[in-house]
Amino acid sequence: MPSCTGMASTMKTSGTSINADAVGDDDYALLHRHGFDDEDIWDIVAITAFFGLSNRIANATSMRPNEEFYLMGRIPRSDK
Repeated sequence: MPSCTGMASTMKTSGTSINADAVGDDDYALLHRHGFDDEDIWDIVAITAFFGLSNRIANATSMRPNEEFYLMGRIPRSDK
């Protein structure tokens, strides 16, 4: 299981989606040292890329979440 420091390294690496060419061998080595293997890194990159893509499409088309999803966690649950 990757450490908290490893998770911070993951966030730093995934945050480079704005400047993807800034990711280099040192970033991969850091993630490996924190317990991530190549498949984990692939997953990190794929999820980050998909999240960025879907948000850009939603923003470009002024798409908003449906009311039920948007209100999840924003209003108290009613007792049944």
